[in-house]
Amino acid sequence: PCPAQALWSISNIMASSNITVNATVWMGVLPTIQQCLADGSTEVREQATWAASNCTAHVDVPGVVAICRSGILKLLVGEGARDSLQ
Repeated sequence: PCPAQALWSISNIMASSNITVNATVWMGVLPTIQQCLADGSTEVREQATWAASNCTAHVDVPGVVAICRSGILKLLVGEGARDSLQ
């Protein structure tokens, strides 16, 4: 399980400098974010969404490619579509 507080910390890291965000992505944080988006509670998914959003704002082009390949965007779009139908 992914504690929401840990994801809140990851989200804050992802809102920092491009160098820090890129290093975090290349250290392997994307599978954790993906897993939390797929399997987490509502609170965990919310924090994972913030982490993914902050990441896309500060990562370089290869990082964006890594995000796209990770499946995170598919989960975010699916989550948004599901929420809008309820």
